Amino acid sequence: MRLEVITGPMFSGKSEELIRRVKRSIIAGQKVQVFKPAVDTRDGVEYVSSHDERKIEAIPAASSQEVLEKLNQQTEVVGLDEIQFFDEGIIDVINELVLARYVKVIASCLNLDFRTEPFPFKDSKRTVAEVILKADSMVKLSSICTHKISNNVICGREAIFSQRMIDGKPAPYDSPTFLVGAKEFYEPRCREHHVIKRK
Repeated sequence: MRLEVITGPMFSGKSEELIRRVKRSIIAGQKVQVFKPAVDTRDGVEYVSSHDERKIEAIPAASSQEVLEKLNQQTEVVGLDEIQFFDEGIIDVINELVLARYVKVIASCLNLDFRTEPFPFKDSKRTVAEVILKADSMVKLSSICTHKISNNVICGREAIFSQRMIDGKPAPYDSPTFLVGAKEFYEPRCREHHVIKRK
């Protein structure tokens, strides 16, 4: 039926926007299910939560196939949070939901990894770009660059990248792609202050 994608860097409000859209579908009287990758336990296993503490109930799924297994036949709208943490099969699951089951899918994802490359699915050469490019509609959100220019002053410009941090410094290029975390591992950065640390 329809695929809507919400994308952008860390701390840009992707989950908040997903929650907002899902709640509108509930208000409209539609049958809704929300799924999240089981690996994402940052704010509890059975909720999608935003950084401003809004939340909605969600079903954790350990694999993309589990989304189909736990799908109710009456469901009209499916919310999928953080799809970059699912396996590459989520691409086919989304296609089946939209094309074969006539379900509206609202998906959120990081568009780029900390290297500023299209976010890959684990153990795959396929990326979230494949989902984003097939969307009926796509909104790309941005954050605020929190790079410290001096003791009490941050950059404050539009941030479109996620900076991976290790011990307060940019992570090396060859660091693992998959690291579920929040402010302890990531900072939103603008073009000027995003660093790709190569050896």
